[in-house]
Amino acid sequence: MPQILSFAQSKLQNLENTLHLERQDIINADLLNVLKNLPKLLDDIVLKELSSIIADYSDRIDFLTEQELIINVISPILRLVKNKGEGYSNFANRTFGYDFGELKLSGAVDYTIASGKYEPSVPYFCFHEYKKEQGDSDPRGQLLAEMLVAQALNRDAKTGFDTIYGCVVVGRNWFWVILKDKEYAVSKAYDSTQIEDLEEIYLILVKIKYIIEDHIKSKKQFNYAKNIDL
Repeated sequence: MPQILSFAQSKLQNLENTLHLERQDIINADLLNVLKNLPKLLDDIVLKELSSIIADYSDRIDFLTEQELIINVISPILRLVKNKGEGYSNFANRTFGYDFGELKLSGAVDYTIASGKYEPSVPYFCFHEYKKEQGDSDPRGQLLAEMLVAQALNRDAKTGFDTIYGCVVVGRNWFWVILKDKEYAVSKAYDSTQIEDLEEIYLILVKIKYIIEDHIKSKKQFNYAKNIDL
């Protein structure tokens, strides 16, 4: 009998064992190279907004409820990035699932960037917000489960998008997760109360947006050329 788990029930160790995944060592993880060579796109408006977030919430971020963290810290950053364009948009609390045979995963994703205009089709980026690590919870496991479903949906749809990007926020700390084939990597913590880290958080989100847009553009050009050849 296959395991049937919600995203919230998913744990890193179980996912690794069941789906034969390998986690790259953070020191030598080539998957994390995407977090380097970030675009230099910090204009005055962005810098002012990021500085305002730190000024208003850095001294009490650990006391915010989940909804307060989303409304006052996470959402303003995501709005600055403007994850919406031709062929893709952002969606919140949308449900995805996949049957891997030995494991069935499903659940709602806090925030995702996916193909589609009114309804999400194939997700490229998954975002999971988690206030604190409590008890036996595993926020990184939940995010990885969401990303594995996104990877499988891309594979079935033959999108050619073979690297899935994700982020989990645990209080003040942001962790990036990159998944390709059977390997994944988890970044160091980026502290959103430190301006240098917060700037990098914004720029990483921008870079991931550009990666998604470049993929959609190249896919569109390929399909156009294919139709001409026909």
